[in-house]
Amino acid sequence: MGLRMRLVPLLLVLGAVPWAEEAVNIEEKGLAEKQEEDKIKAGVGEVVSAVLELDSDEFEAALKGHPLLLVEFYAPWCQHCQALASEYEATARALQEEGSPVRLAKVNAITEKVLAKREGALAYPTLKWYVGGRSRGLYRHGRESLALLDWIRSKTSAVAVEVTSDPQAKDLISGSKVVVLGMFPVPHSPGEQVFLETSYLTEPGVKFGVLRYLQDWAARDSVWVQADYMDGEAEVFSEELTIENLRNFVTLHTLPHITPFSMEHEAWKTIFRDPRMKHLILFTNQESSKENLEEVKVVAREAKKEIMTVSVMVDEAINQKILDIFHVKTEDAPTFRAAITSKKGIMKFKPELSDIASGNIRDFLAGVKDGSIEPYMGAGNVRGTLSKDEL
Repeated sequence: MGLRMRLVPLLLVLGAVPWAEEAVNIEEKGLAEKQEEDKIKAGVGEVVSAVLELDSDEFEAALKGHPLLLVEFYAPWCQHCQALASEYEATARALQEEGSPVRLAKVNAITEKVLAKREGALAYPTLKWYVGGRSRGLYRHGRESLALLDWIRSKTSAVAVEVTSDPQAKDLISGSKVVVLGMFPVPHSPGEQVFLETSYLTEPGVKFGVLRYLQDWAARDSVWVQADYMDGEAEVFSEELTIENLRNFVTLHTLPHITPFSMEHEAWKTIFRDPRMKHLILFTNQESSKENLEEVKVVAREAKKEIMTVSVMVDEAINQKILDIFHVKTEDAPTFRAAITSKKGIMKFKPELSDIASGNIRDFLAGVKDGSIEPYMGAGNVRGTLSKDEL
């Protein structure tokens, strides 16, 4: 497409050295722990470290504050940990100097035993990679700074590109199912940095573009999403520009207004684990009219921030389990239900009228929200209905 691309930071995918004979087991050391720890603490210099030192109280805050975080769980007496310390520090400083959004941290697994056990640190050193506050696996490569840097850079290839003309913008939009566009009056501002860092955390397939050639027209930082399902329209971001807010906004509008339900490839998990925890479910068939879908789509778009709307084809045998959960028969379609899910199970709601009209659906959802419509079958556990293999 002829786009002039700039990856932030520059993507280097280089080889990595395998771990040597690893990690000292926790059980190997005993009374020497305290003595060795005191020795190391006594030798700490006055230079401020680029590595964050975390305890149990600070750990969760660090995950929220640093969406890309590599954490070393170490034991002060561990010789492998001691050998890694200077390389780990050099890596942290190099990342800071190049403006990387990645931060390095460490946790003393001896003084923070509960935290280390919870995070699966059973040998030292254990290096865990966190993205958006969630563990994404272990680092198992070389312990030299170069190997660490190569691995981190390979994990953080931003998808943001600089767009310098209308033709480039059109190419980016037409070539993407979902694109997030931003205009920033001040180049490389904090708002633009949030935009770039969010691009690291977004699922593959979502493109980010900075409209550099239009920045003089922007009165303030502006971000919006365009997707192929939006029929040429766009959703404009209007909240405070933070990584969490923008990530939630992009995630919300990555999905179409109505998400097709499927039991294949565990797609149902994505639906029932959606953070909104509320669902409007349209049971439809091949004969259902296009007008029915349009009526539902109107409400789905209005309520999208609070409710996920799902369509289920009743005449596809693979979807029989979801029909059983809601006690819907094939001949009932087209019809709709609502659901509120939790860790314990799912409450189902049934409309008095099955008329597929936007007004009727709005009234139904309002009744579910204010409690005037009660669950028609009480609570039933979705996971109890599905087999272990499907889970």
